[in-house]
Amino acid sequence: MDFSLPRRLLACVLSCVCAGAFLLLFQGSPAHAVNNRVTIHESFVFYDMGLLSYELWVFDSSGTITEESCKALPQARNNAQTTYSTDPQRKTCSIKASFFTLNNPYVEASEDGAFTFVTRPVRFEDFKVSFPEGTSYLTRDLSFAGISTKISKMSPGGTVSDGPRNSVNVQWSGDLGSSLAAVGTFSPTNDFRSIRRVSMPEVAPDELPTDLEVVAAPTPSTQATTRATRTQRSSSVPPTHTPLVDIDGDALIKKLMGLSVFVFAAFGVYSIWNAKQQQDAQKSRQAKAKADEQLSDDHAKESSSPRSPFVLPPKERIPTSPESSAQSAVTPDDPSSSPRSRFAPPTN
Repeated sequence: MDFSLPRRLLACVLSCVCAGAFLLLFQGSPAHAVNNRVTIHESFVFYDMGLLSYELWVFDSSGTITEESCKALPQARNNAQTTYSTDPQRKTCSIKASFFTLNNPYVEASEDGAFTFVTRPVRFEDFKVSFPEGTSYLTRDLSFAGISTKISKMSPGGTVSDGPRNSVNVQWSGDLGSSLAAVGTFSPTNDFRSIRRVSMPEVAPDELPTDLEVVAAPTPSTQATTRATRTQRSSSVPPTHTPLVDIDGDALIKKLMGLSVFVFAAFGVYSIWNAKQQQDAQKSRQAKAKADEQLSDDHAKESSSPRSPFVLPPKERIPTSPESSAQSAVTPDDPSSSPRSRFAPPTN
């Protein structure tokens, strides 16, 4: 595999790809899709001894709700416990209140076992703050549950589910309307005292709606099928709504896509790096093999021509001088070539 890009340029390109994948993974959803959504859960639980508990959970992804606006809700004024928290993704407001054998604005119950529940769901305007334009409900529901109760009438749009100890849960979701109500009977304890719906600080009893629907009593043969299929939850106590972390589908898909891009980018970085390492190792092996082969050829040439140990190699031989060459050219058999003595007799 041949790479024409320099290593530094290649590393820069891959770093940009990884950075883009991280941004896509952690950027979250667009402001109009996620950041302007609010989730509101409300739940009421009525016990046969006369205890009424109330819980409110608000999850604000727009970051508009403040601690002051949370504590200023009417539901927080009546011996309630208010909790406010914030994190980078949302702000949370929760209110918990209990009314034990006390008059309250929501439930009226008599000693003969009849009860009436009426409430006004919490709305945006109750927080006394201005939400961003386009703010909508991500989830909005309200539930009423009771032990040893039976529902005979309720506001339209509710879902009835049965639980243990003859408990019944009614839940409304989506467009809740101006007020919600449920009418039925329960089995009071021996020491039960009547409860009336009365006004409390900033919370007044709502009038009973006139559009209540009759809840058909299930027969023994259909109770385990018809009503069980509509059951939302069941537990050893009356079913109440447990606030869960709200997950936006679009945001989850975007984060999964970002994670996939990051994984593929990381795999690409490793693959290219690994291929480059293998290429460098292969080139190094080839260069070493070539050098070893050249050295072997040189040794083979030297060993193929045997040389006398008394003969020096060509590079180590001493060059001969011109005088030595001239003297070597004179032969002793040629008398003319030898020097003549002045005392010798003349030649003919």
